[in-house]
Amino acid sequence: MAGVALASAVARAGGTARVLDPQPPQPWPQTYGAWPDELPPGTPLERLWPDTRYTWDGGERLLGRAYALLDNAALLANLLDTPGWTGRWDGQSA
Repeated sequence: MAGVALASAVARAGGTARVLDPQPPQPWPQTYGAWPDELPPGTPLERLWPDTRYTWDGGERLLGRAYALLDNAALLANLLDTPGWTGRWDGQSA
């Protein structure tokens, strides 16, 4: 998956790239979250919380910024749809 992300970034910057991998890329199984204001515009989100709370034994604090859960499947689809790069999986020619 990291190779697909790198190839997509190279293609968006005007270069060309090719990914060779024995298996087609799959969405990451991990759960990834981020501050939306630090993500590129159009990053697919599964969920957005408008205000984040930090809770600990001693209490709770509002952080005053949104937090997002990434949509891994949609993110992979966007990366694969980036024009300018090719992929080869399981010996298939690109």
